[in-house]
Amino acid sequence: MQTTQSYIKGQWTQGKGEDKAIYDSITGEHFTNINVEGFNIAEVFAYGRDKGETLRKMTFQERGN
Repeated sequence: MQTTQSYIKGQWTQGKGEDKAIYDSITGEHFTNINVEGFNIAEVFAYGRDKGETLRKMTFQERGN
């Protein structure tokens, strides 16, 4: 099964711990794994506050597109 990476601080990355299964909320099917262990959340938030002005100005629909 694949492990989905996270886009953090301008790059795709994955955690360093054990993967956790992610299930479809409707079918219950296991469709990917994710791992977020080892991320420095304070740094992630600081990066978002510093670099995220454009994203904050977008509507939910604009972000989705």
